[in-house]
Amino acid sequence: MMLRNIFLKSLRDRRLSLFWWSVSLFILVIMISSVYPSIQKSAVDFKSYIDSMPEALKAAFSINSATAMTSPVGFLNAELFTLMTPIIFLVFAIGYGASAIAGEEEAGTLDLLLANPIPRWRLVLEKFTAMVIGMGLLNFVLWLSLVFGAKIFDIKIGLGQLAAATFNSGLLGLAFGVLALATGCATGRKGLSIAVAVAFAFASYLLNILAKIVDSLQSYEKLSLFYYHLNADPLANGLRYGNLAVLIGFILILLTAAIVLFQRRDLSV
Repeated sequence: MMLRNIFLKSLRDRRLSLFWWSVSLFILVIMISSVYPSIQKSAVDFKSYIDSMPEALKAAFSINSATAMTSPVGFLNAELFTLMTPIIFLVFAIGYGASAIAGEEEAGTLDLLLANPIPRWRLVLEKFTAMVIGMGLLNFVLWLSLVFGAKIFDIKIGLGQLAAATFNSGLLGLAFGVLALATGCATGRKGLSIAVAVAFAFASYLLNILAKIVDSLQSYEKLSLFYYHLNADPLANGLRYGNLAVLIGFILILLTAAIVLFQRRDLSV
């Protein structure tokens, strides 16, 4: 019966992994939050240091005069939401997406799943849904950790602000996870799926950073998925529905492509 419900099977298979991801994420957030009081006490020195930083480095960590690192928004952006949480969610989602179909195929277990009366489109859709639930769990753990850390270390920031930034980070990670899923559906190769998604993520991040310091690249910055997370600054501005629409649209397009490509491909099982 479990094999006929791919969604539940996928969550069951990853329950231990999700537990340790959650524990590690909680510990990381608390450790980072504990640094804030010492930074706030050294506000004058930090502002001088920030002013002396190269523009490229400021751009890489989304640091500017409006969101100095000594403010709650600036600190959390620089320490978490600019690079740390996107990397964590990308690693989780890309690994999940690459394993969903290509990993099963390489392990020789895909034929066991398809031996049941399950259409291919449903297999992809349930694997995707399991990835969404897994990402949702990590999003909730991140939000809860930040709320807990903010309370303990007196980081004055709203719950809604934290929820917006957390949700936006998760959506960005999910976008690259679906890219890995689609590549796996097209090729059946887990390693290639990871490589394609990681390369695209790196190129996307690099374009977003360079567009801030190279005038000739500014017109291309909206081609970067990171633009719709970092430039929107959801921690300070809340969710921007236009940016969410782009990320969700990207996810839905790739999910559709994954289903179509998997339906048409001859499987190596």
